[in-house]
Amino acid sequence: MLSKANRISKEHFPYILRSGKRYNSPNLSLYLAPITDDKNQIKFSFSVSKKVAPLAVNRNKYRRWGYSAIAGGLKIIKPGYFYFFSFKKPKSKMSFLVLSEEIQELLRASDMLI
Repeated sequence: MLSKANRISKEHFPYILRSGKRYNSPNLSLYLAPITDDKNQIKFSFSVSKKVAPLAVNRNKYRRWGYSAIAGGLKIIKPGYFYFFSFKKPKSKMSFLVLSEEIQELLRASDMLI
């Protein structure tokens, strides 16, 4: 699990959605926005709506999977950005491996890997 210091707080979401650049994959959307305060920080957030997973148990599971997939590769991700991942309604059942591959694919497409 990712530490609280590396998570995005609620007051930053309007800034990220307004000025962030968006990248898409089949199950995720990634919003990237530069951090203006501290250029050495990395902040992440995962959002799962009730349309994606009606049960809170599944929403929390997807969120935990996302944080776990990020925690392993934290050293190869560029600092100084907010990384906001939003889940899309899956066409088929999603697994942890599919999710972690899509996260890596989005980070590669956005050129955010060191």
